[in-house]
Amino acid sequence: MTTKDLKDICFMFDSLEDANVAKNIIKRFETFAFPDNESLFFAFFHKPQFPPTIKNGWEIYNPLTEYKRMGVDFSSNECPFKLFKGNINWAMTATYPEFLVVPKIIPDEIVIECSKFRTKERIPVLTYYYHPTGASIWRSSQPKVFYSFTLGRTVG
Repeated sequence: MTTKDLKDICFMFDSLEDANVAKNIIKRFETFAFPDNESLFFAFFHKPQFPPTIKNGWEIYNPLTEYKRMGVDFSSNECPFKLFKGNINWAMTATYPEFLVVPKIIPDEIVIECSKFRTKERIPVLTYYYHPTGASIWRSSQPKVFYSFTLGRTVG
C-alpha cells in the first residue's frame, strides 16, 4: 500500500486466508481514498448536527473559553496578552470572533489602525497558545495591495 507521502507499506501474513482478508481491507481503503461517488468524500457525508436554536457558527465557538483552556490568564500581570474588544458585533472584521487576543503592549487604537492595512481587516491575533513553553501561533491575512494608477504598477 502506498501512502499519501509515498511511503510503501507491506503487510506480511502467515496464511493465504489472512492475505485475502487484508486484500479486502486494502480495497476498502482505496474505495474511501479514491471514491467514485462524491458523496463518500468526508466533506459531503460528515454533517454535524447542531441544535436548531443555533443560527450562526459563532454561537458554537466561544473564544473566551478557548483562551482559558489554552492557559491565557488575563488577570495575571505576567500575561503578555490582552483581550481586544474592538470587534464586538463584528465592527472591525466579520471573519474573526468578537473577542481577540493581541499583545498587551499595543494600544487598541493602533490595533484598529493596523487593520486598515490588512485584507478584510484581519490583524494578527492569537489562535493557539501552549502555556508550558509560551509557544504561540498567530492568525492574520496578507497586507493589502495598493495600486498606483498613475505609475501603472503595484506598490506595497
